[in-house]
Amino acid sequence: MSAPIATADLAGLAARLELVVREAGQRALADWRRGERTRARIDWKGNSPVTSADLAVDALIADAVAGLGRDGFGPLRYHSEERPEAWDGPQDGLTIVIDPIDGTRSFMEGRDDWCIALGVLAGSEPVIGLLHVPARAAMFAAHRGGGACYQGQPVMLVPEPPSPIRAAGPRGVFEIVARESGLAIQGMPNIAALAHRLVRPLSGDLDLALARPGAHDWDIVAAHCILEEAGGALLGPDGRPPLYTLRGDEHPALLAGSRGLLARMTPSLLTGSLSAAKRG
Repeated sequence: MSAPIATADLAGLAARLELVVREAGQRALADWRRGERTRARIDWKGNSPVTSADLAVDALIADAVAGLGRDGFGPLRYHSEERPEAWDGPQDGLTIVIDPIDGTRSFMEGRDDWCIALGVLAGSEPVIGLLHVPARAAMFAAHRGGGACYQGQPVMLVPEPPSPIRAAGPRGVFEIVARESGLAIQGMPNIAALAHRLVRPLSGDLDLALARPGAHDWDIVAAHCILEEAGGALLGPDGRPPLYTLRGDEHPALLAGSRGLLARMTPSLLTGSLSAAKRG
């Protein structure tokens, strides 16, 4: 791996990328209609929809990243959900990991919880996270060593949230965690966009976010960095953080919350049940 990147350098790159993500949010909003079907063209990748807005956001960010490379922030690799040719594994240096619109179905149907998720890996380590929810004008941001911010203000997760623990996630994973964690857990409305759900504890209305198996690197790199800088963690059924292969692989079930909360939960969850959670 190449030499570590200085915190000041990461701060400068994160600030430039935040401007890019905000511009991308405005581009996506041009095709979004609150409570109505999107005006964007809709195509399908198997069972997954992709809209012309996804592709437009991807192109906008890719062009901006290329420009940042020419401005001295590079070299920057680009790994996007919409570019399978870029799924070629980790390398030295910095990689932009992007889901242009996470929660495409929400976007299509006029709901407001979809987001733009942009993370940066140094080798395979998350060092920048930007999570923008354009329809709510919300921004979660972090860079390694610089802490996390929500709406421009520093934020830290409550180390030991009071009971009952407010949790959101797919029903199958929620039921396993509620049954085996040993904690009193209150179900909260789910958030369809996975990346948004994972960072939602920073907004103060959720303590624990859950994900079924099947997440990809582009879904979680940004959230992973943001959670860690806010005193939280993103863990799999083995109690360890995700490993990023940048090959389009799927991750197991995931839990996101404060380090204190997850430390209380994981011993009772390492029984195999969470590992066996179904993808669908």
